[in-house]
Amino acid sequence: VGFIFDGSKFKSKSIRLAELSIIPDGKYEKKWEAKFQMFQAFKKETGHCHVPKGYQPNTSLSSWVQRQRRAYKLFQKGKASSLCTTKLRKLEDVGFIFDGSKYRSKTIRLAELSNITDDKRWEFF
Repeated sequence: VGFIFDGSKFKSKSIRLAELSIIPDGKYEKKWEAKFQMFQAFKKETGHCHVPKGYQPNTSLSSWVQRQRRAYKLFQKGKASSLCTTKLRKLEDVGFIFDGSKYRSKTIRLAELSNITDDKRWEFF
């Protein structure tokens, strides 16, 4: 009689949240853990935690890092985020850089990496 039942409106809240990756499921957790291990390998190899945006040897890792940063911003604002406190602690424990913006400037990176004074920094350009 012109009635269409839309069962999706009646899904439980936990099912809807799981679909949004807010409640961890096994597949999502395994993928996250694999990327986290890649991140740890990157840190071990390079000696730092700054995975540049568009990192050519591993763009997949770079994308994952960007997603963690976005999730962190949402988490900090109290909004729905795929970053739970357990993952946050794991990232913090290994020195994850949540604000990559301070590493974007070439002059800042050079100064931090080589402890160059302000008046000598510009000689490299």
